[in-house]
Amino acid sequence: MYWPAGGRKAVKNLPYPTKSGINNPGHTDPSMWHSLKPESRKFMKSERLCSKKLIGDLFKRGEVKKFRDFRLHSLAIPRDQSEYHQVLISIPARLIKKATARNTIRRRLRESYRKNKFILYSGQIKSFSYLLAYVYISNYIVIQKILEEQVIASLDYLVKKEKSSL
Repeated sequence: MYWPAGGRKAVKNLPYPTKSGINNPGHTDPSMWHSLKPESRKFMKSERLCSKKLIGDLFKRGEVKKFRDFRLHSLAIPRDQSEYHQVLISIPARLIKKATARNTIRRRLRESYRKNKFILYSGQIKSFSYLLAYVYISNYIVIQKILEEQVIASLDYLVKKEKSSL
């Protein structure tokens, strides 16, 4: 790998949140994300739902809304438990037999959420965070455009539900 004549240099003021927040601390704050370009946002580790306890709570106490190709499980938790909205994506092997096909669908769903999560952050949801689980229910691979439309519809649904409860 070749580097410029001056060697490696630190890049400052990146237009997206970084892992440590060193480059631009203001962009790690979720409330600032509405001012960023949708394409520049990353799907960070802190936005992945990994805790078994939270996953159990989500499936026991959460609400379910069915869309064409997936079910959305959602649960609102206090902001002090989680600063970010956390997402779980599940594609059952019973429906999609090949692992490569499951990985393709998972990548498409994750990318659709990543590009459109600003809908949640730009909404008036300030007092709590959402735990979300996208459970794929279709028997075939759906193209990116259709999945993205459904993800946008699901995020709009959450924002409208929040506005109606206020």
